[in-house]
Amino acid sequence: MNDLIVTAENFSFSYGGCKDFALQSLSFSLSRGEALGVIGPSKAGKTTLCLALSGILQRFFKSGHAEGRLSVGGLEVHPQNFDHLVAITGTLLESPFLQISGIKLTVFEEVALTLQHMGIGRSEIASRVENVLAALKIEHLSQRSPLELSGGETKKLALASALVKDPELLVLDQPFSQLDPIGVQRLKTILKRFVSRGKALVIMENEPEHVLALDRVLALETGITLAYGSPDKVLGDTRLIERGFGVPLWIELAYLVKLRAQKNVTHLPTRYGESLAFLRDVRKFWRRRKE
Repeated sequence: MNDLIVTAENFSFSYGGCKDFALQSLSFSLSRGEALGVIGPSKAGKTTLCLALSGILQRFFKSGHAEGRLSVGGLEVHPQNFDHLVAITGTLLESPFLQISGIKLTVFEEVALTLQHMGIGRSEIASRVENVLAALKIEHLSQRSPLELSGGETKKLALASALVKDPELLVLDQPFSQLDPIGVQRLKTILKRFVSRGKALVIMENEPEHVLALDRVLALETGITLAYGSPDKVLGDTRLIERGFGVPLWIELAYLVKLRAQKNVTHLPTRYGESLAFLRDVRKFWRRRKE
């Protein structure tokens, strides 16, 4: 089996009627057992990339124009391969309300719907739905109407529908928004286990601190790659701060201190402990200067 599950080679996409590309010349790859974080400010192209990887973009935005190559699971992302993409990917959209079918009366039935479409037996469906609801700590919602949930609960429902498939690739757009800190940590644990089983994960995220533990990070700006590599390499790139990316506070603080010290700043410490050690060294330096 080929370990590569996602390959992008100079992939570009523009929506119908738009002269500017929403994504431009993206090149990256993702193997099974790896997690990729995609970060960037509003209109960076994160949601467009999410839709592209899930096949939704090419299937439902047919007036758009694509260039280059994007493949998932060994097949080109193309409308004719949509069924293949649906079978091997699980997707969470930025607005999870769009993923609620509206035809099921309970949360349990809504999550089970995905497996019914896959032709899975009734007993296995019941077991898998119960397990995923328990993992997300929403089993108490199983008999509630999907249309009566809060924003955070709806997000967990959409996540459950994506996870219950046990897909080869999970593509999540802003999965941590609307979750409390406990919910965020619980979801990170679930996703870590998912990847450890040889699955692949892509997270679109506005808050870069959520991608520090991933294998690689792709920073986008107006659809163009600004930086790509390890989390330390990308989040330590000073261009992210200079261009308004919301980096973790300790990274921004290290940047401001280095500027104050009038040092040539090209890369920053990205881990909390590294930043703290750096700030301590700076404090010692200024104390010595005052003596």
